[in-house]
Amino acid sequence: MSPMAALARILGWGISLVTGGLAAILLLHGAVVVHRAPDEIDRRAHQAAFLERGLTRGSADRMQRWFPEGGTFQVALTALVTAADSTREPSERATDLDTALRRLDNPDLAAPFGRSDQVFLRGWRLQVLLARAALETPPPTTGKTSTAVKGPPITSTPVVDRVRSEVEALLARAEPSATGALSSYPDQFWPVDSVVAIAAVMEADRRFGLPANREGALRTWWERLDALRDPATGLLAHRVDADGRILDGARGSSSALMLAFLPDVDPGVAARDWARFSRLFVDRQLGLCGVREFPTGQDRAGDIDSGPLVRGISLSASAVALAGARRAGDLSLATVLDQQAEVLGLPLDVAGTRRYALGLLPIGDAFLGWARTQPVPASPGIPTHPDPSERPEPAWWAWGLGLAGYVVAATALAWRWRPLRPPRP
Repeated sequence: MSPMAALARILGWGISLVTGGLAAILLLHGAVVVHRAPDEIDRRAHQAAFLERGLTRGSADRMQRWFPEGGTFQVALTALVTAADSTREPSERATDLDTALRRLDNPDLAAPFGRSDQVFLRGWRLQVLLARAALETPPPTTGKTSTAVKGPPITSTPVVDRVRSEVEALLARAEPSATGALSSYPDQFWPVDSVVAIAAVMEADRRFGLPANREGALRTWWERLDALRDPATGLLAHRVDADGRILDGARGSSSALMLAFLPDVDPGVAARDWARFSRLFVDRQLGLCGVREFPTGQDRAGDIDSGPLVRGISLSASAVALAGARRAGDLSLATVLDQQAEVLGLPLDVAGTRRYALGLLPIGDAFLGWARTQPVPASPGIPTHPDPSERPEPAWWAWGLGLAGYVVAATALAWRWRPLRPPRP
C-alpha cells in the first residue's frame, strides 16, 4: 500500500470514529436533557454571558444585515436577559444596560425605520429603560403578576426622567392615530409593535405614574388597537394599513410575541387570547410540539417574519411562544418547548457561556434567553385546551428522531469528506 493510500485510510477511519463519538454524545445529551433539566439560574447566566460577549464581537451588526429589525432585537433582548441575571450585582448589570441604551440610541440603528413613528424601536427601547430603572428603583412587590397597582412616587433620576420622556413621546404619537397601530416603517403598521409599546407605557404608569390627562390617552390607545382583530381567529391582526384595514390576519410569530406582553396590558384579554392561540396555532408534528405560522387549515409559505416553515411550523414562533406560555401559566406547554430547545438546539457550554446551534444565529439565542426570563403567574397551570388529554405532548420517539437527524447528517458529512481508497495497482 502506498503512503498516500495509507494516509487516506487513516483519515477516513479517523473521521468515522469522530462521527461515531459525536453520535454517542448526542444520544447521551438527549437522555440527560429529557430526564434532568439544567439549573435555570446557571443556564440564564451562561446565556447572558454568551449574548453580552456576542455584542462586543458584532452580533448586532450581523443580525442587522439579515433583516432591518435584527440589530434592535439583538441589543434589546440581550439587555433584558442581562437584567434578569440574578447571579451578578445590580451595578454590573446596570453598566451593561447603559451600554445597550447607547447602542439603541445609535442613529444607524434607527435609519431603516425612516420617517415613521418608529414604534418598534421606541417600544423595545422603553422596555430596556424600564429594566434599567428597576435595577436602581426596584418595583413594588404585590404578590401578583401584571397588576394595575401603582408603586409609590419615585424620586427623579436620569433614567426615570428618560422613561417619562419616552412615554410622553409615544403618547403624543398615539393620540392622533385613528387605529392605535403606530407605524414601524413609513406607512407600514404591525399591531404587535404597538402592543410592546403599550405594555411598556402601562408598566411605566404602574411604576412611576402618569399625569391624569395622559391616562385617558393611554386607555384610548389600547381600545383602538384592540379593535384590529382578525375575524377568522379573533386575535389581533399581523399587519394593517393606515386606515386599520387588515392586510394579513393573525399569525403565529406576531401573536406569540403579543401574548408575552398582553398580560401587562389587559390580563383578561390575554387569558382569552391565549386560549384561542393555543387552540389554533399550537400543533403536533411528527411527535414534536410546535407553533404554526398560520392557523390550522391554512397552507402558506414562510417569509422574513416567520422564517423557514417545516410542515407549517415556525421555529421562531415556537421559541417566542415559550414566553407566552410562561406568562399565561401554561407550564406544561412551556416545559415541552423548553425541553425541545435543549435537545434539538444542541446547547454548548464553553468557558461560562451557553450557546445553541453553535451560536451561528445569535438572535435565536437572544429570543430563547429572553423567553426563559418571563415571569409566571402566582397560580400557573390554567388549562388552555378543551381536553387536557389532547394536549400536544412530544412522543418519546420524537427525541430519538431529532437526534437521529443530527447523527445522519454528521455521518453523511464524514463520508462525503472521507478520502476514497485508491484502486489497487
